[in-house]
Amino acid sequence: MRGGVHYGGQDPLQPLEPPSDCKLFLEVALLGTGSCSPHQWERMNRTDSTENFAMIRLREMDDVLELTKARQLEQRDHAVLNGLIASINWRTGRCETSGSGLAMKLGRRQDNIRGSLSRLRREGLVTWVADRGTGQAYYLLNPGLVFCGTAQQRGLAWQQWREAVDREAAG
Repeated sequence: MRGGVHYGGQDPLQPLEPPSDCKLFLEVALLGTGSCSPHQWERMNRTDSTENFAMIRLREMDDVLELTKARQLEQRDHAVLNGLIASINWRTGRCETSGSGLAMKLGRRQDNIRGSLSRLRREGLVTWVADRGTGQAYYLLNPGLVFCGTAQQRGLAWQQWREAVDREAAG
């Protein structure tokens, strides 16, 4: 999975839409989890002004589990990934938390969180991005794994993701 998750044949710079061959998505909400069909996803997208959710591609989550099986990720890395997902701004896709904030939320030491973030970053699941306008730094989850917001916001997340990956590859 190094270098990111699969894109299902979609152009990674285009706004992300539910793939037609995918029957279910996992909905991560503040009050629990559930699933929805692509049709329900479209309906929610039209009325998402009061919703608070992020979508996770189940196929890509299976790939994340395989990384644990192959010992490229540790079990605690999943807790950190879940902590990032729980702190995502559902309108922008930004995870505006810090390593110390995650450590407090998860009841773990900050150096353990840093190690997990490093492994998640190495496997193409998360990156660190600075806002162009304000310079405020935030975590961005791979939009091929977790996505939210309008089509325009998802397109911006893809653009930011690509720029961050290219910047990291350049050195």
